[in-house]
Amino acid sequence: IEDNPTNDDDIAQQLHREALSVLQWHLVSRTVAKFCETTLGRQKCVSLALKNTREECEEEMRVTSGILKLLSRRRLRSGGADDASVSSSSKSIRNRRRDYGYLDGCFEGCKDARIFLEGAKKGQTLSAGSFVDVYTTLLAMEKVCDEIYIDDDASGADDDDDVKALRKATESLRACRDDEKVHAMKKEIERCINVDISSGAIRNDASEDLAQIRSNLSSTAKTLRKTLNDIANEMAQKKFAERAQIVTRLGRECIPMKLGSAGQLKGIVLATSDSGATVFKEPEEVIALNNFLSELKELEEMEIEVILKRLTSELKEVADVIQEALEVGMTTADLANAKARHAKWMSGLRPVF
Repeated sequence: IEDNPTNDDDIAQQLHREALSVLQWHLVSRTVAKFCETTLGRQKCVSLALKNTREECEEEMRVTSGILKLLSRRRLRSGGADDASVSSSSKSIRNRRRDYGYLDGCFEGCKDARIFLEGAKKGQTLSAGSFVDVYTTLLAMEKVCDEIYIDDDASGADDDDDVKALRKATESLRACRDDEKVHAMKKEIERCINVDISSGAIRNDASEDLAQIRSNLSSTAKTLRKTLNDIANEMAQKKFAERAQIVTRLGRECIPMKLGSAGQLKGIVLATSDSGATVFKEPEEVIALNNFLSELKELEEMEIEVILKRLTSELKEVADVIQEALEVGMTTADLANAKARHAKWMSGLRPVF
């Protein structure tokens, strides 16, 4: 810090640094960040800057107070208890927690999906797992938005300034929730992808072609397995194989044979064991089936790529709306909820200027 600042800018910078030091701003910011529930919220909190004017400070406090007032309204609606939809054990935990926040639990599933949204805007085909992250993020944003606007129709213009400030700061969440294209995108992801699996799995009915390909795959695989089982049992009974077994080598189904008995089975040698005592042989009878199965798997991968490209193209159209809701609305809501929880945790009072 300069001891003798030479101009107004230097003086202002010195005062700013002294204020940060006196307030222990970096420690306060990191403490509040621990109450955040999203990655974006924590990132914004630790880099939070002091406001420059009284008006800006008051606006921030109105947003935080809006969260606390919505919590009070919820308790009034439920007769002093927390949300009646939660389990009794959850209520007990909430009642014991002094820092319980209005939006606690609503952020579950929210991911930093910006990299996927940016990729979609650039035309980069997203993976099924990426769409799962986008889907769970959309669900979380809907939950947060629904809680913030829960009594909007009932109170509307009668809302006090604090709740109005909160809703104004998170307006992008409402715009995203009410966007018909975003809603259709979410439904299409759910229809095409099993969103219960984090890595994602394309559903059979994502397209008619995929359904037909997978039906052929299933029937072909059953026929191949039955034929191989019959051959493997015969080879084991004749002592040409150690046991009736089917394995995969080079992506093809085959049967392990004793080295000295390999000639008893017509077919193609795919590999040998490390010891050299076992030969992995593809019987002549199943070569065509294995070939067809490989072709079907290639067709399946090609069709999945087509589906993912289509979904990516549809996501591209609404990526900006979702990204703004995530970066602005969701992050603001998380930060406001964290500030409110921190205030309750330390029994803080709203300052009056």
